[in-house]
Amino acid sequence: MKANEWPHWRQSEWPGFYFEYRVAALVKKAFVRGPRYGNVTFDVKSALVWDLKVHVGDSGKVPLNDQEAVQKCIKDHGFLGWMILTGSATYASDADREWHTKFKGGLSAYSISNRAAGRPKRRIKGTFSPSKVIGFGLTGIGALNKALAEGWLVGFQEGMRNSNGAARRAKYMVDLSAIPDWALVKR
Repeated sequence: MKANEWPHWRQSEWPGFYFEYRVAALVKKAFVRGPRYGNVTFDVKSALVWDLKVHVGDSGKVPLNDQEAVQKCIKDHGFLGWMILTGSATYASDADREWHTKFKGGLSAYSISNRAAGRPKRRIKGTFSPSKVIGFGLTGIGALNKALAEGWLVGFQEGMRNSNGAARRAKYMVDLSAIPDWALVKR
């Protein structure tokens, strides 16, 4: 990723960025960065808008995107889909973490501020072994409302605060094991 100047090669949450990098390589000419809403930039826009996620485990609940960004994207583009790569991971040892910090050129300002505040280091993935891709999408606000009513898509982080006290933007979360056939693209 670094050799090809992929913008996110320094990230510690590398499996998700590597997934995006590989998808971009597969669909070179059709790969266009998706639309941006506030702090959210969806990963891919071709005829449809897609966001890519990586989740450790084959089932469970996966955080998606900011609720407002999802709603605006669906209103503007008529469809929003997600491709979620599931798999298993191991976590990096202290030596692996040190190597990564040196490789990326040192600690980020965020890491430095967290350490100064006495916050614990986040665990980072050392390896990731992919299992499968689950794709699903919502065509129109009616489909979003139906997903919420059916309960396989729910609100997440509503009313929560960030460490600095600012309100955290509410997100959606999906239960991978409960996605109905009408929304499923690929399991």
